[in-house]
Amino acid sequence: MREVLDKLRLFTAVLLLLALSTPAAPSTATSPGKPDDDLSRHPLYSRYDFGNTSGVINFGTQPLAVPIGVIGEVMQRDRILTEELGKIGLEIRFHPFLKGDDINFFLRRGRIDAAMGGDMPTIVTASSFDILVTALAKQGYSSIVTRGHFTIRGLKGKRIGYPPVSNAHYALLAALESAGLKESEVRMVPMEVSEVVEAFTSGRIDAFAAWEPISSVALKRIHDAAAIYRYLNSSYLYFGRSLLDRHPEAASLIVASMVRALGWMKGKQDHLLLAGEWTLAAGKRLRGKPVPLSASEIALLTMKDILSITSSPIIPERDLAANGAIRKKFDFLKVRGQISTEASWERLLQSFDRATIAKVLANPKRYRLNSFDYAMEKPDR
Repeated sequence: MREVLDKLRLFTAVLLLLALSTPAAPSTATSPGKPDDDLSRHPLYSRYDFGNTSGVINFGTQPLAVPIGVIGEVMQRDRILTEELGKIGLEIRFHPFLKGDDINFFLRRGRIDAAMGGDMPTIVTASSFDILVTALAKQGYSSIVTRGHFTIRGLKGKRIGYPPVSNAHYALLAALESAGLKESEVRMVPMEVSEVVEAFTSGRIDAFAAWEPISSVALKRIHDAAAIYRYLNSSYLYFGRSLLDRHPEAASLIVASMVRALGWMKGKQDHLLLAGEWTLAAGKRLRGKPVPLSASEIALLTMKDILSITSSPIIPERDLAANGAIRKKFDFLKVRGQISTEASWERLLQSFDRATIAKVLANPKRYRLNSFDYAMEKPDR
């Protein structure tokens, strides 16, 4: 099993490396608090039809972010979701994006109504924009990788590569703080995640921060590499408040679709494999070329990183406590200047909602959680 997972991580790393180096995907990352690039002129996104009526719900997906993209691919084929939304006069449209930061650009401008994204970017967005975070979508690790068995303290004065405005970036900041190091005491080298392993191998950097499977690939490829710090990150399903003001029941129906997607994929291996095929096809359309992964490899990664870890998509209550993980990350980001010093914990806490998914799970018949009806076409890859 270990050998299979190692191979899976290697293949998925290739996917990420190729996806992030696609010419059609110029870097648009910006630092928290700084103005965004105008992505409305992006060669991909400028072609999207977001609709111009309040009856359209726009959902941002990330087909290249396996396994979280798999959930979105299943949800957009959910005929029950389409039917239930239609009963209240709504239509849902799914739009693929290259990364979560791009989704949040359109969310802040009222073009995207719902999406899934990492915890740190979600906290940054929620601190300055009105969103409702309703469900846990994923849990996974970011790591600090180096040679020579350094401690974090031993990285003082060293060059550390990191992808800006990402969970890995925040993991690096947390690692430095845990060792009592200031950013000024190391050489921070911003770069795309697609560049970190090559830069590390060639000696241009002494360490790097990245998420799985990039860090595992480096550990497998470089015999003296070691992961000296790991940081657990989560991803969430969230909504713009304006959607909830217009259509309060819509969030419940979309949460129900996510719960159905998890249940459907858990039910049969064939379902999981078909979801992998859909994800590969979506990745090919987004990239303009085939994704170098098999459906079975995507299925294994999905089972490991979503279905077996997130046994229930309820946001853990302990994470929302006064000394919980989300408060610690909020305080950390505030001290680091990633969010405004005027940002309120009480306001942020109100952005996290356990009631919606609790209501959905308590009413399986009303929300048809055990019924499955998907557009089951096998994609042409």
